[in-house]
Amino acid sequence: MNLNCVKGNILIELPEIKETTESGIIKSEEMMAAEYKDSNVVKVLSVGEEVTVVKKGDRIMIKNTHVPIFEHKGKRYGGISEYDVFCIVK
Repeated sequence: MNLNCVKGNILIELPEIKETTESGIIKSEEMMAAEYKDSNVVKVLSVGEEVTVVKKGDRIMIKNTHVPIFEHKGKRYGGISEYDVFCIVK
């Protein structure tokens, strides 16, 4: 997959959230939604030309915001603007 962001946009890889617990119990939709909401540290895959603070490969913490999500080959990706970056995780 070859995606390049434009302007002040950032492509992120979202963490994998497993649908079952370690003991094999299937998680409820509410539990899954809560885990997605709490997964705020993400990896930067691409940045637009107007992004000045983060770069490809950085791990960042994003604000609790609505992130458009899409899946490709079993991985989850999202798009945010530079404004949605809370901090860079080192």
